[in-house]
Amino acid sequence: MRLSDFKALTFDCYGTLIDWEAGMVAALKPLTDRLAPALGRDAILEAHARHESRQQRYTPVMRYSDLLAVVYKRLAEEWAVPVDAEESMPTEDPSATGPPSRIPRRPSDTSSSTTS
Repeated sequence: MRLSDFKALTFDCYGTLIDWEAGMVAALKPLTDRLAPALGRDAILEAHARHESRQQRYTPVMRYSDLLAVVYKRLAEEWAVPVDAEESMPTEDPSATGPPSRIPRRPSDTSSSTTS
């Protein structure tokens, strides 16, 4: 097999070049800062992954930004942290560098007919 045998090559670098875990932990900080005792990074990520995979099974075509809002609410419920209707996960990719923006949900953001 030679490299010239291929027309295109793809590489999965998500998680290798992009530290999505740090972004997710930072995005959940408004919840985790209110916990006593504090949860460790692994516990936070495991809880998030559990809710994320469950929600993806039930709503496989839901946009990822909408899914994150559902997961955020479920984590708040699990951790008994009160959240108001305005509080939600960032609508952009939480793995992006820098602190995540907290953007209020708008009715136009609630469509679940496409995937992200």
